[in-house]
Amino acid sequence: MSKTVQRSRQLLLISRRELEKPVKVTTAVILTIAWMSVAGQLSAATHQQKSMDSAQFLTPKPAIGQEYGTVFSIAFSIKGDGFDELVRRNSGTGVNVTTAVEKDKLTFSASVRYDGQPVGNSVDKMSRDGKTGCWGSVCHDYTDASGLLYNELLWGRAPSRIHPGESWDVAIEQPWELGPTSKQRVTVIHLDPIAHTATLMRQGEAAGPIANEQKQVPITRAGKTYLVDVVPGVARWRGYTTFLEGFVQSDELVMERPVKLVSAELGELDASERIYMLLNAMPRGSV
Repeated sequence: MSKTVQRSRQLLLISRRELEKPVKVTTAVILTIAWMSVAGQLSAATHQQKSMDSAQFLTPKPAIGQEYGTVFSIAFSIKGDGFDELVRRNSGTGVNVTTAVEKDKLTFSASVRYDGQPVGNSVDKMSRDGKTGCWGSVCHDYTDASGLLYNELLWGRAPSRIHPGESWDVAIEQPWELGPTSKQRVTVIHLDPIAHTATLMRQGEAAGPIANEQKQVPITRAGKTYLVDVVPGVARWRGYTTFLEGFVQSDELVMERPVKLVSAELGELDASERIYMLLNAMPRGSV
């Protein structure tokens, strides 16, 4: 018999003896297996927790007598070469006290003060989806960039379950305060299931007029004022908003777009327009 064959048989016998030996299960091995099992269960649980019921974050459920205060501001500017930058600002506070809670609408006793103007008091009714509002006897679609509630006209109807990183597209079918008719992308940034808060990001771009578009503005050059036509370009916007059970806690949005300013005296000037809005919840009794 050749040495090669003898060597092969010896190796085969050694392998069989090793397989027949009892396996020694150490404490380390047991702990490793147990940890792998627990880690797998934790991973599965974490994955399930990532997807949560959107209603707990975005659906308003106020109680009678509950007060919601807001402080807000909006700024507008047009800047370009050859004329002084045009800047306008508006700001104020609002207090809304819940007086009625119905299936499809909420009623508030509202008091709003714009800086430099008298306080305005009214009974406000808003649909639960935030799309429409009635101030006194006047009702209309709610196209403000921000407000008291989660507004499905701007944010769309959220999926029934959401998780950080998830996105959905919203077709905004009419001009609104900081943008034209457009498609907007909404992305979930953060969810806090204990505090019931959700932070979302909205962004989009489109051409066309915004709500209450200023077709003419006055600009100043060398101490003289000229009235110019405004021809807007493509608007781009992005911002973060945090909701607490359907009510806005903090909101910021910036919109920018190129514009052309046209007049018989100045000809055509290239410029850029910027509008930004801030709104935050205000502690009870602040005003």
